[in-house]
Amino acid sequence: MSCRRVDPGHRVLERPRPLAARNLDDFAGFNAFRGTAFPPEPCASCERREVDFGGCRCQAFLLTGDARAVDPVCHLSPAHGLVAALAGVQEDKAYDYRR
Repeated sequence: MSCRRVDPGHRVLERPRPLAARNLDDFAGFNAFRGTAFPPEPCASCERREVDFGGCRCQAFLLTGDARAVDPVCHLSPAHGLVAALAGVQEDKAYDYRR
């Protein structure tokens, strides 16, 4: 039972969480975006805020440069035009599979 702490009576006292999970739970950068308190409008008053939690922070950062921005994929986002423009781009080239 190397992954658990066991007392002399052979009872499991706790199961330590992996270091990576502890670090993510304690990292202020991630905690800033947990729950529904952080998103700006229109997310703050959106009826879907408990479903999508303000959208994807990675997409927001990639497309707007601000992880706190409204997810541009959402049609209510002021930056949604970026996604619409990208969706309209068509390149006639073979897909390059990553390995």
